[in-house]
Amino acid sequence: MVVTSFTEEFKTPIPPARLFKALFLDSNLLLPRIRPQTFKSVEVIQGNGDVGTVTQINITEPDGSTTYVKRRIDALDRANYACTYTMFEGNSMGQTIGSVVYDIKIVLSGDGGSIVRIHSVYHNKGGVEIKEEEIRAAKDKAMETFRATEAYLIHSPDACT
Repeated sequence: MVVTSFTEEFKTPIPPARLFKALFLDSNLLLPRIRPQTFKSVEVIQGNGDVGTVTQINITEPDGSTTYVKRRIDALDRANYACTYTMFEGNSMGQTIGSVVYDIKIVLSGDGGSIVRIHSVYHNKGGVEIKEEEIRAAKDKAMETFRATEAYLIHSPDACT
């Protein structure tokens, strides 16, 4: 199995508690509202939002077709704004990505916003090397969703409080 990992860090003006709630606690409701052109729906397959919860994210592709990916919460630390989750099983994962594990920690920045630290580990399917373009595309989609969530929270100050 070939594993590729990345660590990233970036700032946002959103405080940790609001950002954590939007990204991990309320994402099932927010994703289709924030990006309806991309997220058709998010269905809870099992669980109640805590560790072990599995959701299916249904995605509308640019050509109008629908793909999906499943997400499992592996660790959830509400007090320290940290979450580990795995994206797995889905026809939106591409031909070579078997799963992606994200370990995310949100900390308070000096200006009242947040610093988001993400460690992502990409696991391949069946020994096939993951192409850099596939990883870049996955990272770009994730960042687009993050920036849309950030914009929503900036323009909706009462959301996720």
